[in-house]
Amino acid sequence: MPSPTQPSTVRRSSLNRLILIVLIVGVVVAVVLPYMFATPTAYASAKKFMPYSTPASESSNGQSGSISMEVVDVNGEITMVPWNQASVLFNGTVTARGFSASHDTVSFVVSNSSGAIVFKALFPSPVGFFLFPSYSVDINVYFPSSSNIFGSIQVTDTNGNIDAPTLSVTSIKLGTTNGNVHASIGFTRSVTLTTTSGGVDFTCLECVDATATTTNGGITARLSTVNGSISITGS
Repeated sequence: MPSPTQPSTVRRSSLNRLILIVLIVGVVVAVVLPYMFATPTAYASAKKFMPYSTPASESSNGQSGSISMEVVDVNGEITMVPWNQASVLFNGTVTARGFSASHDTVSFVVSNSSGAIVFKALFPSPVGFFLFPSYSVDINVYFPSSSNIFGSIQVTDTNGNIDAPTLSVTSIKLGTTNGNVHASIGFTRSVTLTTTSGGVDFTCLECVDATATTTNGGITARLSTVNGSISITGS
């Protein structure tokens, strides 16, 4: 027959086990949680991606000013750099953050078909909530400074600034969601500069139609001569 003290002993034993489990869980959380939050920044490394160079020659119709160029990024800076070469060069760095991050999971789409130059950074889909790797790609675009080569340039980003000095193109579109847009434009028939959270700062020596838009940010415009319409929308 059980003694009167046995139920009390069993309760104390169960309580001790419960306290031990709580302590173990608390220690694990205290150790693992800071590690989980610190991982994306603590494990960050940058690596140069393979440069891509392509001739900036006239398109198949043989007309000057008929080459188009499209540059697409998702997370990172895009910098346009004029130079005196007759080609376009893309280079830059991939930064991988997270314990399991790999630079090789970021890929690129590159092409030059009949004068239509395309360069796009493709990012892997995020997996999980904590400890998932994240990536950013900073792209430098070296392009011929001659004003009669490109017919259109379109640069699109999501999280990052766009810096485009010394552009002279028939049609220019620069747009980002979270970032600033800076442009210095010689001659263009149409320029569209947009951002959602950021500022727009641009100079245009001769613009026919100019549009600058931001939702959360300011706009600074320096216009010398304009023969057309101007639309500026900012907070």
